[in-house]
Amino acid sequence: MRQAWADTLQIEVLRCEDYPCIRLTGEGEERGARVLSGIVEHLVRSGYPRMIVDTRELRFLDQHAYDVLLEGLGTLENEDGLMVIVDNCLPVERSLKLLDLEQRAHVASTISQAVAYLDWHE
Repeated sequence: MRQAWADTLQIEVLRCEDYPCIRLTGEGEERGARVLSGIVEHLVRSGYPRMIVDTRELRFLDQHAYDVLLEGLGTLENEDGLMVIVDNCLPVERSLKLLDLEQRAHVASTISQAVAYLDWHE
């Protein structure tokens, strides 16, 4: 497990079955987005083209953090990879819809659903 803090955003990288799971807690903002970007890039370079981003404990994500998720998603798509976002937080869910992120990444309600989706798309 790897953990990073950036102002009000806590980022943990856990292992969920065969996939890395990036758990985001708190509030995503510009500095946190830069840290998150580095983590996503590191995972892709390390050979993980499929990953889970757990946003269930987020209170807020700003445009910088969403841009990082979109950029990471684009990188994964170029590697024939997938990103599953685990979310059940209404403010974050609304933002995902407004920014059209849910059209490009699968959104699941639980980690087990995210793992099942990635397993099914192997």
